[in-house]
Amino acid sequence: MFRKTCVVVGLAFLAACAESQSGVFAPDRTIDEGFGEGELTWDRGFRVRYRLGLFEENGNYLICAATQNVRSNEDRQLLAAMKIVADGQTIQRGLGWARSYPTLASIDGEQAACRLTTFPVSPDPEIRVELTKTRF
Repeated sequence: MFRKTCVVVGLAFLAACAESQSGVFAPDRTIDEGFGEGELTWDRGFRVRYRLGLFEENGNYLICAATQNVRSNEDRQLLAAMKIVADGQTIQRGLGWARSYPTLASIDGEQAACRLTTFPVSPDPEIRVELTKTRF
């Protein structure tokens, strides 16, 4: 089992981002003060931290994420069950694609993997990180 700690991330506006052929992947971003952070803690004491940046790219949400201390299949299942919600609408399911770092030390200045969504940015969005399921 786990205790979830969610964070509301601010929306930052950045310069243009080149898309890959799929239109989903975008270039990595450097983790800085524009990224929020959150943590999921399992009962057995392990914890998975994440850094999440939500940006505007051509009017749509660009999501950048990095995780820390992902060590087990349960941790990976937990990341797969995460979703990012903007104003009640799910804009990203799962963070299994996020760049992963083995340490719990600060990862400021490191790189986060990014994905461009097809969801338009709304003014003053309420952003939440939720879980799609609570039992694995």
